[in-house]
Amino acid sequence: MLPYARPWRSRATSTFITWASSWASIAWPGTPRLLAWGQPTGFAEALEKPGLIPSKRWKQEVRGEPWYGGETLSVAIGQGYTLTTPLQVATLLATVANGGTLYRPYVVLRQERMDGTVVQTTAPQVLRRLPLRPETLAHVQEGLWDAVNDPKGTGKAARHEQIGIAGKTGTAQVIRLPRHNDQERQAQLPRRYRDHAWFAAFAPYHDPRIVVVVFIEHAGKGGAHFASYATAMIQAYLQPYSVAAELVTLSETGQDTVR
Repeated sequence: MLPYARPWRSRATSTFITWASSWASIAWPGTPRLLAWGQPTGFAEALEKPGLIPSKRWKQEVRGEPWYGGETLSVAIGQGYTLTTPLQVATLLATVANGGTLYRPYVVLRQERMDGTVVQTTAPQVLRRLPLRPETLAHVQEGLWDAVNDPKGTGKAARHEQIGIAGKTGTAQVIRLPRHNDQERQAQLPRRYRDHAWFAAFAPYHDPRIVVVVFIEHAGKGGAHFASYATAMIQAYLQPYSVAAELVTLSETGQDTVR
């Protein structure tokens, strides 16, 4: 899922495809694997699905077919044979948001005894730092910002007046259909054949604290319809931080009443 960025808006589609083709011939499939796609994230390796980042070798061995140049562009934006999990998407977005450091995901922050004594604390584990130029990451971050905050952005339903949110919508096709994005046609399909809806976001934009991935199975609609779900979770998570900041401000100014 490659978000558009401001510098690309005025370029013709053919120019973008030519640029992307040149990039993809060099970077694919190594770049997705640097982001831990096509392999377990390390969270629970025995239970995780690795997903799939297709390659020439994979297609020849599994499908018995050659790889075509256009397929590289297709899978690079999440189409074709690409498979990924919500946790992999969350890990990718966190890496982009924090400036290029890939961490192993975990859920236990610390273990305590009944008396509050800390038995063990889990420290963040860095898997790797991505060899990406700051300006490259900045372009991607700007694209994610625009997807939510531009009036024409597909994720505009996630926009929040007080919290800077950046994100990306997506649709995962379950079966191949002509005009599969037609909402009326989706509604007529049995539920098990309807598209899945994606929306992934991070916030606050300038000081990221949280990543949220919304995945609605067989929703029959794109992630644009569910972007507001992520906003609700982000707002609930960040509320303690905003309250704490307000208390600090009041304390510093000598006020003792929270208004």
